[in-house]
Amino acid sequence: MRNVKVIASDLDRTLLRTDKSVSAYTLDVLRRAREKGLKFVAATARAEMGFRILDLSCDAAIVFNGALLLLDGREPERFTIDAATADGIIRTILKLEPSAEIVAETVDISRANFDPKRFWPNMIYEPHDFAAPLPAPVYKILLPLDRFSKVEDLESLLPQGTHSVICEDTFAMILSESASKLNAFKRLCELWDVPLEQTVMFGDDLNDVELMRAAGMSVAVANAGDEAKAAATERCASNDDDGVARWIEENLLS
Repeated sequence: MRNVKVIASDLDRTLLRTDKSVSAYTLDVLRRAREKGLKFVAATARAEMGFRILDLSCDAAIVFNGALLLLDGREPERFTIDAATADGIIRTILKLEPSAEIVAETVDISRANFDPKRFWPNMIYEPHDFAAPLPAPVYKILLPLDRFSKVEDLESLLPQGTHSVICEDTFAMILSESASKLNAFKRLCELWDVPLEQTVMFGDDLNDVELMRAAGMSVAVANAGDEAKAAATERCASNDDDGVARWIEENLLS
């Protein structure tokens, strides 16, 4: 039996199947794990609404790739980019690449200069050409890479206090430097008085790697990218084969 008190998992391409569903088997395993006293944390780049539509039973959720921490019984903790800084970043990007497609996930609603539903079908957004200032702080800025050719220059364009993360080789996320899955997870472990050594993280992509390296154990699904596999201490079956749930059942519930 492994000495694990907290289970954390990425969602898309990790806990979720490729069709974005969660199997009845996975839901049952998570229920039994929590009944046994283990805490389960969803750690995702999804927006809050994209997480909530899954109706997962969790002890906590890290959403917007760490820019928002949701924990039952506590006020949400936010790690945002202020509106003026976000405006400056977006103006810089559009000056460099006028055709760039941008989503600003502000604390009230996402705003985009294109239809983002071709990437995120469930996204609720309002059109915004970014000529007018943003009215609220931003959880993250999304930049699809198929319309932005200067990705190698992106980090150098960002002001102090922000950083970028590439996800699924499809888009870049720009966040506050304090917003990351790892920082939010460390905060949870502090609140729960659980050392990182007693945690396990499941992931598949670059934005999972930092937390995978810090957790006591880390498990890459079979369909993970090379970086996540290199960071993992163990492997499990693919997302479509319920790899996360099978690993939990075999290693934490048997």
